[in-house]
Amino acid sequence: MMNISNMVTDKVGQFNYEKLPFFLLGDAFSIFRKPYFMIIDNYLILATSVSELESYNDTYFNRKFIGKTDQYTQFDNLLAERSNVAFFINFKNMQPLLKRDLKRPFYDAFENSDPGWKNYYGAAFQLTASDRNFYTNFCMRLNVPDTSAVKK
Repeated sequence: MMNISNMVTDKVGQFNYEKLPFFLLGDAFSIFRKPYFMIIDNYLILATSVSELESYNDTYFNRKFIGKTDQYTQFDNLLAERSNVAFFINFKNMQPLLKRDLKRPFYDAFENSDPGWKNYYGAAFQLTASDRNFYTNFCMRLNVPDTSAVKK
């Protein structure tokens, strides 16, 4: 990393070359021009700003991951115990990406339909192969209603 980057702080560096992650890791990294990075437990973490990396560092070391929340635990209890491949979407966290990537009429339907997608906590799709059989599992869970809200 020393030859292709400059260290901004003791833990954070920035690549010297534009689109380096794209050329090395593929199309999913095309949004990064000259990203900042840090290495935590031998994982390369990329971000567009130092503050994002500091936020991730805090989340990582203080165990604030989504997998530690009560809502995710309740959702996880609905899923099959094992799978070969699993995809999970948290709709609240995905909202900025959906807004950016969906065509306007589809995103408007997502945002304004009631009830609609925004009323769901998340969705999971699992693929499992066992004993020459192939199984799929699809699961969605509604948001937990806010019982502390007062209706007028």
